[in-house]
Amino acid sequence: MTFSHPAGTIVYIKDVTPVDGGEVKTRPVILLDDCCDADEFIVGVAVTSEFNRPLEPFAVELPFGSHGKCKTGLTKPSIAHCEWIVKSHPSDVRERVGYVTDDILLQIAERLPED
Repeated sequence: MTFSHPAGTIVYIKDVTPVDGGEVKTRPVILLDDCCDADEFIVGVAVTSEFNRPLEPFAVELPFGSHGKCKTGLTKPSIAHCEWIVKSHPSDVRERVGYVTDDILLQIAERLPED
């Protein structure tokens, strides 16, 4: 599969390891950098629909639509889990779901762990 995606694109990536040691599964990930299938690896933050209120400092709430009819393509309340960094091979990308706007991508960047 040939692809090229800008930062902020939400893609499904297979075999994402959970931050809490739960089930490995295909899940949505927001790409942090522009990427293509020729890259050695891609990096993003996991999207999850399991979160508490009030939101934790690592969380950025994401827009959604009941039928995925919004820019993100998400169908239920979800967050970008900014401490759940996903590093994967481009061949693990299954499909594009949608994208986040620049203001949301900036909020994510501000909450990333410092390395």
